[in-house]
Amino acid sequence: MGTLFAYLAEQGHITGSAPRDRNKRALMMADGWQPYSIKIGDKFYSYQRLDPFALTIGAAADIATLGDGMSEGQKAKGAALVWASIMGNLSNKTWLSGVSDIVAAIDDPERYGGTFIDRFAGSAAVPTGVAQIARTIDPTMRETETTLDYVQSRIPGLSDDLLPKRDVWGREIKKEGGIGPDIMSPIWTSTAKTDPATWAAIRLNAPINPPSDDENMTPEQMDRWRMLSGQTAHQWVSELIKQPGYREQDADGQRKSIAHVMKEARARTKANVLAGVPIPSSRPEKGQRRKAPPPLPPGFRLE
Repeated sequence: MGTLFAYLAEQGHITGSAPRDRNKRALMMADGWQPYSIKIGDKFYSYQRLDPFALTIGAAADIATLGDGMSEGQKAKGAALVWASIMGNLSNKTWLSGVSDIVAAIDDPERYGGTFIDRFAGSAAVPTGVAQIARTIDPTMRETETTLDYVQSRIPGLSDDLLPKRDVWGREIKKEGGIGPDIMSPIWTSTAKTDPATWAAIRLNAPINPPSDDENMTPEQMDRWRMLSGQTAHQWVSELIKQPGYREQDADGQRKSIAHVMKEARARTKANVLAGVPIPSSRPEKGQRRKAPPPLPPGFRLE
């Protein structure tokens, strides 16, 4: 069974843990990819809570895919891959998530300490059943800067007062729900978008990073900046990859072109957000001229 699942994972029909590369992971998630899932058509169906089978499937999938991006020498260390896959699967189990959070907080308190405290306080203040109702009513994932924010995100009717989490293209991250009643379904689903701009960035490992926090901007301004810069960058990258000059570039040139577009999108939208100026639509009103796209490297031309 493990061999069969490993083969299906190599063919892309079963997914294991998310890539360790933060940029690649964010891009794949933005395109609808879901860890520990079975892909049927364009849908991902989570098997993470279907124990005892989930551990066998997940370990096999990880053994088959954890070598992605590794050298031949690293891949040869099969025992380390098996150990990493088993530990990765165990740490993602609901009944061990608390233990893994504690270990992470002790190992790297600056990075994970705050998250552990938030989750601990949130679970103590709001029962899981109530949090599941909130998730069903409000499927949008929310930003939680403080412990009180995390508690609020688990309360039905109050979570939608928090700012939304956004993907690398500025879109709100929403949970699609599960098979059957969401509140009790063990199988969560996600739909693959197969977006050309996203997969071009994944193929090249191009940096598609949302704007970092700016202490001179309010949380509402930061949210608007992330939304507008992501939407603008997606539009420009989608137009860029259609150009003959872009396709004639080698991988390094294409990667630099996408990075240049991202930089321009962040700079232009930040200036507009700070000035309170709305970003013009990609489809201007009748009689208006379309705003010029960002300057690109020599040899490129946007229609």
